[in-house]
Amino acid sequence: YKLDELCQKFCNPAPDDGSQPNLVIVALDAQGQPYFKCAFNTQVCEQLNAWLGGFSAILKRMTAYNFKWLIHVMLYYHTKIILSKQGNGVCNMEASREDEVDEAEESSTD
Repeated sequence: YKLDELCQKFCNPAPDDGSQPNLVIVALDAQGQPYFKCAFNTQVCEQLNAWLGGFSAILKRMTAYNFKWLIHVMLYYHTKIILSKQGNGVCNMEASREDEVDEAEESSTD
């Protein structure tokens, strides 16, 4: 992939030029020198994928709409459980959920 310009431009998860701000961000080391680092925690992504793998038998038999809905709900509750174990963010999650319910009720009455 290092020799293929197309692959280097579009498939490189950590470009050295900072062209993918959603993948790579500039951080400062202990001496104050800038360097590029991943903007997301890949270990968390792997753990989440492993957790979702336990539901693969159920998920692969669903319609696309039901799949998207179930994934959304599962991720919501999974995040809520993780935040409650950490002891932070629970109030914010509840407030945002109440806002979502209010918006859904408003759109259903139109």
